[in-house]
Amino acid sequence: MNKALSKKIDHLFRHEYGNLVSSLTSKFGGSYLDWIEDAVQEALYKAMKLWGFQKIPEKPSAWLYKVAYNSLLDRIKKEKKHRIFNSMATEKLDSEMEIPDSRAIQDEQLKMIFACCNPAMSEKNSLLLSLKLIGGFSVREIARALLMSDESAKKAIQRARADFQAKMPHHSMPEGTELSHYLNRVLKVIYLIFNEGYKASDGDSLVKEDLCGEALRLSLILSKKERCNTSELLSLISLICFKAARFSARINQRGEMVILENQDRKLYSTDFVSWGYYYYNQATKYNELSPYFLEAAIEFQYHIAASYGQINWGKLLAIHNKIQENWPSPKGELNRLIVFSKVYGPKAALELLLHIETDLLSSHLYFTFKADLYKELGQNEESKKCLQQALELVRNDVERKYLLFKLN
Repeated sequence: MNKALSKKIDHLFRHEYGNLVSSLTSKFGGSYLDWIEDAVQEALYKAMKLWGFQKIPEKPSAWLYKVAYNSLLDRIKKEKKHRIFNSMATEKLDSEMEIPDSRAIQDEQLKMIFACCNPAMSEKNSLLLSLKLIGGFSVREIARALLMSDESAKKAIQRARADFQAKMPHHSMPEGTELSHYLNRVLKVIYLIFNEGYKASDGDSLVKEDLCGEALRLSLILSKKERCNTSELLSLISLICFKAARFSARINQRGEMVILENQDRKLYSTDFVSWGYYYYNQATKYNELSPYFLEAAIEFQYHIAASYGQINWGKLLAIHNKIQENWPSPKGELNRLIVFSKVYGPKAALELLLHIETDLLSSHLYFTFKADLYKELGQNEESKKCLQQALELVRNDVERKYLLFKLN
């Protein structure tokens, strides 16, 4: 299988995983979730074997749905452990198989993500299930997104799945004021999906555009629902668009990472920048602060500057200060100190950085930033030690190559 075809199939599978799980769960019920996931994975595996050697079907989504549907139905019949369907019901399902259209799939995905984010479950279980079932995340991607070990993530997903099956045998879209109780979790899921796509935790690509596209697609679907179209959602869409605008500039023609300072701004997508401005301006009308709005404000500052040298670091630091005052986190403090160093210099930033060291010892980004500060201070040996520590922690091949370049 050539690389272009492999990438196309990977993208299709990532996109279809959530569609298939959502549609089949709506049809058969949440109590069959384990079997549904097995059927979807079997369909994807069959497609991978066939499509590598023959033409991809004209309607690949329909092909995958039929294979997964029939596989699941066969298993229900063979196992004879019907918790919902009797033999008459399965016969009825045989005759009722209809390939859902794009509108129906959108509706089922919305229902599924809201079901995963039901307040009856813990927030952690909601995030785990949403990333797995809607985003099609691997165990490793989930571990990275939620700062867990791979083994812990695997066990946590199993517990979350059992929790879902017990509490959510059926799901539907919440209505009225009930919807707002779900929305914060839904937005957090979309945010995590985008973050993993924007800076992949492992593999040979820095960016997983399929995940970023999925996050944008889900957020735009939400924006069509009046009660979902909040300042937070508009801010999140703005944030996604601003960051997506830089995709082409983040990797050079040799496949190497390009840091913000060295990016060619002519490569930024003007369409995404325009959409970023549009949704940011829409969000400002609400006059509400949220983490998403402040992060969008940071991106806004990056894009209104004519060049890297004209970025207003003082304004950026004020925004980061506001984030840490209201929603403190070790990762947020690391991001704040990166900007702080631009305003107050490497020595002052290093002193503050050492105070939060114990919270970031598993982060290669911490050691990379620390190495940069030591280098600015002329302490090259200390800088090399930090880069070596970063290399031990990094799992993305593109980032590893960049760190080796810095070290050498």
